[in-house]
Amino acid sequence: MEIFSYELSNAWGFTISKLSLSETDGIGTVICSYYGNDDNPVQGYRTGEESFSSKVDVSSLERIKNIIRENKEIFGFEKLESPFVLDGYTNNFVFGLKDLGVKEIKGYNLWAYIDKNNKWGSERDPIMAMKVIEVFQGISEILKDQGVPEKYLSLDIA
Repeated sequence: MEIFSYELSNAWGFTISKLSLSETDGIGTVICSYYGNDDNPVQGYRTGEESFSSKVDVSSLERIKNIIRENKEIFGFEKLESPFVLDGYTNNFVFGLKDLGVKEIKGYNLWAYIDKNNKWGSERDPIMAMKVIEVFQGISEILKDQGVPEKYLSLDIA
């Protein structure tokens, strides 16, 4: 079962990076793809593909599932708040647990909500967006500790 996936796309819908974490018979596996390279990130075209895969230990897999379970209100989110940014990035998340089902959540330019200058604003307080970012950051820290490169866990490519 897929526990978590994340895809970063540009404004034209081209995938920049994607990550999938699944569990089979209690074993976690993460598979990542990155289109482009560090010197020439995707700008509406693909320049190549890099990939990464690894096992995720049982303890880390359980911690990730607990983060999702402890924030199960995200399964009720229909539409995240959006900052006032043109173009930018699409952030697609999928969260899945046997007891909660599967939830797909799409956000736009979520990086703007963690920008220290905080000049982007939104149509309302980004309560749902910030909750999804919090869950994403918690999962990301665990996956980075498991050796997943940061470029697969970024809200933008800046």
